[in-house]
Amino acid sequence: MATLGKLTRSGMLYEGNYDEWEGRMQGTLEMHNIAVCFNDEDGLYICREELTAADEPKATTLITNLVSEGILGRTPNNRKDNPENFLDSLRDLAKPFRLNDLPPEIRERIYSFHFAKEQVYLFSSRKTYHALPSLLLVSRVTRLQALPIFYRDSKFLFSSSEREYEKKDGRVNHTVVALRQWAKSALQQGVRDLRRLCVCTMGRYSATIVVTLDVLNNKGLMVTFERETRLRFFTAEQKEAWLKHIEQVEADRQAIGLLGEALILAFTSKPALWENPG
Repeated sequence: MATLGKLTRSGMLYEGNYDEWEGRMQGTLEMHNIAVCFNDEDGLYICREELTAADEPKATTLITNLVSEGILGRTPNNRKDNPENFLDSLRDLAKPFRLNDLPPEIRERIYSFHFAKEQVYLFSSRKTYHALPSLLLVSRVTRLQALPIFYRDSKFLFSSSEREYEKKDGRVNHTVVALRQWAKSALQQGVRDLRRLCVCTMGRYSATIVVTLDVLNNKGLMVTFERETRLRFFTAEQKEAWLKHIEQVEADRQAIGLLGEALILAFTSKPALWENPG
């Protein structure tokens, strides 16, 4: 599926650009000698009285080639055979969806459903740790409402590069410093809303420590261990040490009123816990 940037540059029809696309489509049809008409009330339509039997499938093909997959997939098949019906359907399907007209609680559910599948990879060797999803760039109103949900429901996975982990000295300190820098740079955007933070112990696809914060069900901070293998795993002693550490961080969190910031604290206050799994 094409990304938004590629789609807008392609000249194809998508939700919200029908008026612009209509003029381009008119020029394409006329260039192929397909008789078209245009008026302010109906917009672009095929001049049926001037359309030959050979023109009809040609017109349908030309229209299809300038329609995005998303719009085309929602167009009924029985409307695609007739170019006039095809254009009528496209006119309706390409109307922009007025997301901000929905009640706030419905929009929040949509954002939550969308971001629940989001995995955000953070790399300590890059100055820009992650780009905001395109949904947060739609408008200021959308950004203000969706940004806390993005931090709350997305899974943030932090890792140094493999090259960083090849350095035997200071590799954990490097990751801790980078994690603190990311938290500082993202603090105003919503680290307080952070609920899931993962740190890979030896590169992007290695054993991973996952700390979550469940405020809704009063479970507080919790730790789990993922992606363990026969060669890269956490010992029982390491897991027990992590559980005790999280209990202490949770007590501190409740005492001083932290939320998502506690996840950063869990990883940066005692980095020796996760230096050498396995």
